[in-house]
Amino acid sequence: YLNLDAAVTGPDFGCSGTPSLRDLVVEAAAEVPEPMKGGSIAGPWEGRLKKAWADETPVPLDGPDAEFEPRLGALGSGSDYTVFVDHLGIPSISFGFRGKYGVYHSTYDNFRWMEKYGDPGFVYHAVAARFYALAAMRLAAAEVVPLSYGSYARALSEHLDELRRRVIRERRTFDQRKAAKPALVADFGPVVAALEELEAAGEAADRAAAEAVAREDAAAAGRVNAALLAVERGFLSSDGLPGRPWFKNLVWAPGLTTGYAAWPFPELAEAVENGDSELFAKGAERAAAALTEVASRLRTAAKR
Repeated sequence: YLNLDAAVTGPDFGCSGTPSLRDLVVEAAAEVPEPMKGGSIAGPWEGRLKKAWADETPVPLDGPDAEFEPRLGALGSGSDYTVFVDHLGIPSISFGFRGKYGVYHSTYDNFRWMEKYGDPGFVYHAVAARFYALAAMRLAAAEVVPLSYGSYARALSEHLDELRRRVIRERRTFDQRKAAKPALVADFGPVVAALEELEAAGEAADRAAAEAVAREDAAAAGRVNAALLAVERGFLSSDGLPGRPWFKNLVWAPGLTTGYAAWPFPELAEAVENGDSELFAKGAERAAAALTEVASRLRTAAKR
């Protein structure tokens, strides 16, 4: 979304997507110039992410501080990527320039507004085209498809930790005397263990992809490509999510109460939202199985 004051300050670049595409996004954004502020469009974007990380990430007192690395926002619904992520399990990205946009869905939300106020000269439309073209060219020309899974589990772990903290906070204030049902029983252990397995498998797959390119081994590159392209379909369930079978991804889905915003680990999020221990146990089992399946596919990619 373009900023009303684009001609003066420039709008802010923002990007969401599945974590496997993070490196592609970061590298492409770093090479696209920011026409108003100077530098690249990656600079302000990473600056905002780092500020949010510094403000919100818990500080460890008994060990080294965490290191910042840019993360893509989670994809939920409301745009063209929905069918690819939620139904087909295909890595996707969504990006745009956002800021003040007071005419959204009004009679003033038209070409004239965009031409005169939103993006005079259509400067940021051109920047968007450059970013898309660069990302597409790198996807098309890569010897091994640029999907990186080494950091995927860490990104998912951050989302899972948010749920774990929410359960703890709600348990602190739970009053059995006033509750219609017992407190939520939530065992995150199987999902945490599956994420550890996924992290190791993702790092091995990344190494295998890099080695195939370095050796100029066409056969190995073809095998790695075929495996990587099928990886995220391992997150899909044939019967989909409870009450909405079209949404088949067990790791990414729009929330039932969040509009378009995502619910990472949607079954677990729904169970926490409703205090449903039975749904949580089922969701944890299914999420762990999906993560294990994806780890297995990544190990296939890593085989020599």
